[in-house]
Formats: sequence, structure tokens, C-alpha cells
Amino acid sequence: MQKHNRFVVAKLILRSGRVRLFVCLAGLWLASCCGFAQTATNRPPFEFTSQPVLLENKECYRVIWSTTQFGSAKVVVKQKDGSQQAFSDATDGVGDFQTRIHRVDVPKTLLETAGATYCVSSRRTIDTSRYGYQMGEEIVSAPHAVTVQRPQDNIAFLVISDVQGGAKLARKALERVDEPYNFVLLLGDFSNDYNSADDYIEPLLGLAYQATKGAMPCLYVSGNHEIKGTWSRLTNQIFPTPSPDNQRYFTYSFGSLFITALFLGDDHSDDMPRYSGLSEFDAYKDRQFDWLAKTVLPKQEWKQFRYNIAAVHIPLIRADGELTVNHFCKECNKAHGYKLPEFAAAFNDTIKPQLMVSAHTHQAQLVSEPSLCFPNLQTGGHLGRTKFYHTSLVRCLNGAISYTVYDSNGTKTPHQIPLKK
Repeated sequence: MQKHNRFVVAKLILRSGRVRLFVCLAGLWLASCCGFAQTATNRPPFEFTSQPVLLENKECYRVIWSTTQFGSAKVVVKQKDGSQQAFSDATDGVGDFQTRIHRVDVPKTLLETAGATYCVSSRRTIDTSRYGYQMGEEIVSAPHAVTVQRPQDNIAFLVISDVQGGAKLARKALERVDEPYNFVLLLGDFSNDYNSADDYIEPLLGLAYQATKGAMPCLYVSGNHEIKGTWSRLTNQIFPTPSPDNQRYFTYSFGSLFITALFLGDDHSDDMPRYSGLSEFDAYKDRQFDWLAKTVLPKQEWKQFRYNIAAVHIPLIRADGELTVNHFCKECNKAHGYKLPEFAAAFNDTIKPQLMVSAHTHQAQLVSEPSLCFPNLQTGGHLGRTKFYHTSLVRCLNGAISYTVYDSNGTKTPHQIPLKK
């Protein structure tokens, strides 16, 4: 009898255990359903954090914008006759749904057609961890029209650089610009380092859209801070140049203006301990000079243009008038001007630009050095991040070049550049 009772009790316990297991599983299912419903209604807002910006990218414009959460990317171009074409960021059969910074390449000819408009859109990414994709709501921008003019004279470009925490003051300076221009030169160092999407959004995309309204192109020239941070290697992937092989050095023409752009790496030598032996900018300078000597100099394309300018973030002439190649760096305990004499000679003896446009020093001033036939315009940047920002607008008109400095205090200062014969 006692044995029978023990058997009955054990059977009841087993049965009740199964019931509890069923109840637990049912509870988990209900919780997951309720949780999904709550997630659907309580997800963070899915919104644009920057509107579309056009980056020069060979025969295309790269349209770049950003959102608060991960999402897809699409650009729809609508022509005057009502016809439409859609473009996505799918380069290998599928798009990038795990990003907040979206980029789509669109042929220039379509965007620059008279009467054409374009919109950008993104759909929220919910889940891409299994087969297929679960996407959420879609947001669509207002229509934008590209109004690019490439005149043979009276060409102007606005320079933005060296923001590095001073985005609010940079916005104030850009608000003061009261004269027309044709494109924006993004001359590097928008953040101190790049460790998240936010380091690109406000100081770069936000300011670029404020300056262009998505209607004119931006030309990107890298600065030395673009190599810093965990996201730094993505900079080259997101922001293109007109280089045919996607390098950071290139030539570019706009109307009657010809630009030769260089990227000289960091302002320290490769053997700095902080680089742990991974920096190879001397080799990159060798490649640039090889390109300059074998591709640019023999073609002499600049001779076909009325205006001839060089653009490089780190200037060949420092703010104090000293040649960068001769500057002694206390951190490196030596000068670190590798290859700079060769670059200077190529520009000085053959290309002979009317002006070199630079950034890096955070000064807005024109400097010259007797050994060089061209002056070096240092276009501005922040001074104290939360204290002051200034930037320059360069204009080519009637065979002469001038620049105007705009600052966050509301001051506008025009300057004429004396061109050396």
C-alpha cells in the first residue's frame, strides 16, 4: 500500500511538472507577443538626422544622408515628364541595412537634367539576423533639385574644415555667408577622431547640407584627423573623391577652374610610438608623387583652364611663414617633411598654381614664402571649439582670385589675393 501511494504521488508530481512546463512555455509565448507589440509601439523614433548631401564621385554624385536608427537606402529621381528611376546602395546584390549613414550613387546626368528632382528614403531595420529581412516604417525626404552651374568665370567655392567640436559655431559662421557660390570644398578634420556615426553626422553632413541644401556638389579632401578613431577606415568608403581608383589624391575641374588635390597623411612621422609601426604615410606620399610625376605633370591639363588651384589639408607653408618641411616637431624630435620638397618643386616649377588652399592651422590668412611662386591660403577652422569659428569663401573672377572670411561673431572680411607673375 505504501509503495502504491508513492507511485501515485510521483505520477501526480510528474503530471503537475508537465502542466507547469506548458504554462511556462505558454507564458513565454504570450510575453514574446506582448513584448513584440510593446517594441513596435515603443521603438525609438526613426527620423532623418541629416538631409541629402552630394559628394563628387567621378561620373556619379554620391548622395549621403543619415537616420537615427539602422535602415535601408533609396534615391528616386523624377524627371520633368513624370518618369522615375530608383537607385539603392546594393552593390553586390544586397544593400547595407546595418548603418545609420546611407549612401547611394546616382549618375550626374540624371540629377542635373533640367526639371529633375530627387528624394531619399530609408526603411527602419528591425531584424536581419535570419533568412529574409524584417523592415519597419519608411521615411521620405522632401524633393530636392540639383542646380549646378559651371561658368567660365565668376566661380566661387565655400570651404568647411577643422570643426572638431565647434559645429554650433560653424553653423553661425555659415549663416553669415551672404554671397553665392558654386560648390563646397570639404577640407578635412570635421571631428577629432571618428568612433561612431555621430562623429560624421553633425560636424560634416549637417554642415554640408546647411551650405548646399542638397542642390550643389561637395568636393572632399581628407585631413590628418580622418585617420584617427575606430571608424576612421570607413571614411574612405563613405566619402568618395573624383579619383578613378578611389585614392585620396586627384585632379578635378569645375567650369574654368582646375584643382590638384593631395593627402599628406598625418602631421607626425611614421615612426611615432603611438602608431605602433602601422603608419605608412611615407609610402603613400611616394605613390602620390609617382602619380603626380607620371600622370599629372605630363598631361598638363591645368593649362586648359583659366584658374589653377591646389588643395591640401596640411599646408606647405605654416601659419608663421615657415616651410612645413623645415619645421622641427618636438613630439617627433625631428622634422617630418618627407617628400614635401619634391611636391613643392612640382607645384612651383611645373604646375604653378595661382593659389594653394589649405586648412589645419585653424587660421584664416594668406601666407607666402619667397621660394614658392604661389601663396598659401589657410581657410580657417575653430579657435577654442566653443569660442570662435571662421571660414573662407574663394572667388575666381576676371582673372583674379579673392577670398572672404566669415566668422561666428558675424564679421565679414574680404581680401584680394595678389597673384605672382
